[in-house]
Amino acid sequence: MQKRIALLTLTIFLVLALAVPLWLIPRDPISQASVDAIQLGMSKDDVAAIIGRPAGYVDSSPKGEYTLPGETGQSWGGTDGSITVAYDSHGKVNFKHYQAGCREISFLDRIRNWLSW
Repeated sequence: MQKRIALLTLTIFLVLALAVPLWLIPRDPISQASVDAIQLGMSKDDVAAIIGRPAGYVDSSPKGEYTLPGETGQSWGGTDGSITVAYDSHGKVNFKHYQAGCREISFLDRIRNWLSW
């Protein structure tokens, strides 16, 4: 009986030892889920709160901001893709787009996606 309890305890410990790091590793905010959370009519501050970092790219590319007549925009690049958001003359979102990159999904990301983390 004590061996079964010890084996069960060890199994639970090993499962937690593998699951907790998967849960704690932050995900890249540049994703389709972030674009889905951005709604038309939101302000730049609302978008910044969703994405959680200033416009630009992780690889030190130029700042991700642009201006066109009657419209401004921002773009963010991440490890898996990029997000572009355009704002009307009142500073409200009127366009949003996610472009997936061509990087293969890692084994860790596949597990996290499967577990919905």
